[in-house]
Amino acid sequence: MKDGSGEDQNVAPSVYSHVSRPGSHRYKNAKKGLPFNVMLVGESGLGRTTFLNTLCERMVVAKPEKTNTEQAHIAEPMQFKHHTVEMEEDGMKIILNIIDTPGFGDGIDNENCFMQIQEYLETQFDEVLAEENRIKRNTKFRDSRVHALVYFITPTGHSLREIDIEMMKRLGSRVNIIPVIG
Repeated sequence: MKDGSGEDQNVAPSVYSHVSRPGSHRYKNAKKGLPFNVMLVGESGLGRTTFLNTLCERMVVAKPEKTNTEQAHIAEPMQFKHHTVEMEEDGMKIILNIIDTPGFGDGIDNENCFMQIQEYLETQFDEVLAEENRIKRNTKFRDSRVHALVYFITPTGHSLREIDIEMMKRLGSRVNIIPVIG
C-alpha cells in the first residue's frame, strides 16, 4: 500500500536500521565500540591461550617459551595480563578486554590466588562506585568491571577438586562464572 509520498507502507524496516540512525544509542555504541571484559582463570596447560586465540580468530597471545629448563619446575606467582582486541560482529564494533591469569593454581598453597582475584574484582567495583559518586564525572571513564569469568577446570575424570569448588563459591557472588572443562 502506498501513501501520498509514494513510499510503500508494508515494507518491513531493515534489521540494521537501529544502527543507521545517528541519534540512537546503538549508533553511538556501534561507532565507538561496545566494551566487554572477560577474565580467563585456570591452571597452566588447560588451554587459556588457545581459547583466547580461537575466540578472537587470530594470534593474540603467543605461546610462552621456557628458555631455562633448570627453572621450568619453579611455579611463577600469579599475575594479571591484560589484552585488548577490537572485533566487529554484525556491524557492531566490540572492544574485548581480556584479563589472563597465568600462574593461577600452579603453586602448592593457592589461597593467595583466590585473594588476588577477589581483590582485583572488588577494586574494579570500587573504582566504578567512586566515579559514580563524583559530582563531576569523567566522560571518558571506562568501566573495567569483569562481565564474565571463564574458569578452566582440570579434566580429572572423577569429580571437581576442592580448589574448583572453593573458587566458584568465593567468586560466584562477584562475577558470572562460566566453567569450561580444559
